[in-house]
Amino acid sequence: MSRHIHRYDSSSRSARRPNRGLFGFGCVFITGLLSITAFLLLYVSGVLVPLVFGVLGVERVGDTRDLFDARAIRPTLAVVDPVTPPRQVVVDLGRLGQQTVNIESREYQIVTGAGAQTATATFSESALMAICRERSPLCRSGDGQFRNIDIDLRAGGAVVYADAFTGFGWQRAGIVLQVEPTTGTSFTVTGVDVLGTTYSPRSLPFGLGDTLGDLVVEIEREGNAILRDLAIQAGGDRYRLHSISVDDNYLTLNLRGR
Repeated sequence: MSRHIHRYDSSSRSARRPNRGLFGFGCVFITGLLSITAFLLLYVSGVLVPLVFGVLGVERVGDTRDLFDARAIRPTLAVVDPVTPPRQVVVDLGRLGQQTVNIESREYQIVTGAGAQTATATFSESALMAICRERSPLCRSGDGQFRNIDIDLRAGGAVVYADAFTGFGWQRAGIVLQVEPTTGTSFTVTGVDVLGTTYSPRSLPFGLGDTLGDLVVEIEREGNAILRDLAIQAGGDRYRLHSISVDDNYLTLNLRGR
C-alpha cells in the first residue's frame, strides 16, 4: 500500500499573500476614490452644501427670501408736472463712462417734471444686465473666477448671482444687496446666497470665502461709488440721485434737478 506524502509548499502560499494584500489595497483605494468623487459631485451639485457648511460652522445670516420685505420698498418720488422727455437720455455712470439710453424701449422708463425739479428713471432686470454687459467685461464673458452674471431684483434690494470658481469646481452663489435704509442712496452687502440661504462671506470654506469676499468688497465699493457719481441728462437738464426704490421687477432711481 503506497502512501502519498503531501509536502507543504511555503513558497506558494507566501506568493499568494501579497496578491491578496494587493487586491485588498486596490479595493480600499477604489472605494476611497469613488467616495471622494461622489462627495465632490454632490458638493458641486449643491446637495451637500448646507450639511457641509453646518459641520464647518459657516456663519448663517438667514433664509435669503426672508431678508427681503415689501415694506422695505422706498416710495417713488412724485414727479411734478410730468413732461414728455426726449427720445434718448444720457446716463452718466461716473468712472464707467456714459451710456445713451433709448427710452422708447419697454425696458426703460424716464419721466421728467417741468422746471427740472424731479425725475424718475426705471430699469428692468434686462435693462440693468444690458448696461452691465456694455460697460463691464465681467458681465459679458467672466474673468476665470466668475462667469454667468445675473441680476435678480428683490423688494428693497437685489441678489447678483454668479458662478464662482472654488479651486476644484464652479459653485453658483449670489451677493445679497439691500438698499441702505437711512439714506436710500446706497446698497449694503448682507451676505452671500448659496442655495437660498445667506451666509457670512468670509466664513465660507473651500476657497469660496476668499473668492467671494473679494467680490463683495468690490461690489460694495465700486457700486456705491457709481451711485454717488450717477446723473441723468435729459432735454438739456441734469438730474442727480435722490433715493433708490426697488421691487421684484424694477429698480427706480428717484432724481432731483441740479
